[in-house]
Amino acid sequence: MLFRPFFDFTFEEDLIKKTLEKTIHTDYARISTLLVLGQSFSKANDLDKMESAFNIIRRDQYDLSPVTISNFYRSVGEVYLELTNKEKALEWFKSGLTINPKLGVKKLIDKLENK
Repeated sequence: MLFRPFFDFTFEEDLIKKTLEKTIHTDYARISTLLVLGQSFSKANDLDKMESAFNIIRRDQYDLSPVTISNFYRSVGEVYLELTNKEKALEWFKSGLTINPKLGVKKLIDKLENK
């Protein structure tokens, strides 16, 4: 029998959500936390919560450089690529490219679109 780890980090999830609700945190810490939270949900195969965390990244405004924000978009796209969700990956890569035309995903986008 194959051992499948059980991911239950409900306490940590609640703690992170409470932390994110406070306005005292810098934008970089907030967006980083959301990315890590989404990545964690991805590993736990909780795709609804993953999408929720990633959608907050897209929804919120950050006082960060376009280069920094676009790198987070690229990271989200890479998570979707790992999940073999090519459409969502393309969506995030293209959004990141819109924010920062020098993001460095043009070849990857072309490769994904031509498969």
